[in-house]
Amino acid sequence: MFLNLNKKNMLRKIYVGLLLTFLTTKLVVFSLNHV
Repeated sequence: MFLNLNKKNMLRKIYVGLLLTFLTTKLVVFSLNHV
């Protein structure tokens, strides 16, 4: 039970991290294109 919850938390952290990386990359590319 606890292990399963921990795994879910880890997956969520990885997902959020990937999402943030993707968003920041998009933002950087967007600002570079508009300079």
